[in-house]
Amino acid sequence: MDSIFDLTTRGITPVIAHPERNHGIQEDPDKLYDFVKMGCLTQLTSSSYLGVFGKKVQTLTEEIIKANLGFVFSSDAHNFKGRRYLMREAFEKLANEEGTRKAELFNYNAKNIINGDDVDDIDFQKISQLVVKKKRRFWIF
Repeated sequence: MDSIFDLTTRGITPVIAHPERNHGIQEDPDKLYDFVKMGCLTQLTSSSYLGVFGKKVQTLTEEIIKANLGFVFSSDAHNFKGRRYLMREAFEKLANEEGTRKAELFNYNAKNIINGDDVDDIDFQKISQLVVKKKRRFWIF
């Protein structure tokens, strides 16, 4: 936490890469809220969102997005033989599940980060406070 404070006071915005695959955040997803509240941004792996790393990671990635704690996608397709570049598929899923505005925001945020511009504040929340709609199943006899 001290490192984050030091960076942000110098005008540097930390970007946390693939938090959905971090064991500490997996155990306590609300840690991510604390990091974002301190001024960090997050970079979610597109293949995590698509289930490549398993259902647990996919679900956490979806929750991070629903809580507005995700800012951009990354391909994470560096130096790993067999990793696929799944950016298009992730953006399509994001547009279908969260709306085109959210997909545009992820794209806009990436452009702003690359250009050194500010990323707009969004209304983020703790993952534990999400109201998750559960699919109801019905049995017909």
